[in-house]
Amino acid sequence: GIQVLDHAYGDHFHSEPLKVLYIVGKDSKFQNLVSTLKCKGYSISTGSNCIVSHIKNSVEADGRKRPAVSMIDKDHISTAELEEYEVVIVPDFIISMKNYVEILTSMARHTVSGILHSFFTKDDAAHAGQMIEILEQCGQVVPDALRDLCHTSPMLE
Repeated sequence: GIQVLDHAYGDHFHSEPLKVLYIVGKDSKFQNLVSTLKCKGYSISTGSNCIVSHIKNSVEADGRKRPAVSMIDKDHISTAELEEYEVVIVPDFIISMKNYVEILTSMARHTVSGILHSFFTKDDAAHAGQMIEILEQCGQVVPDALRDLCHTSPMLE
């Protein structure tokens, strides 16, 4: 998830900073992610309903602003103003398919260029087929790695 953020920042050359939302679980990885992002110079806002405009952006030597990074718990997706974000990152497969549909449709209603990044592992392979179907229904590109994961996973009964 951090590499995705760094890549998005590196490719972004507008005067306004990117608005990035991480959807995380309540495990210890959450605190590690916050610490790592702060060490890399990103400003972080956490809470059940983060408001992007209140985050103080870090400014680079060349005048570019680092993305405003908000984090919410997966249980608060319905309270997030997803239309405010250009990039949404789900670092672990921690949410339901219903939540993915909610995120994708909300982003699609409000932005043409919004991007959702989610990470699947072999442990999540049983859900790959559903995710492919959702992405296709939303007109999104389905990564080859996700298709491969679907073909190698045992079918759900």
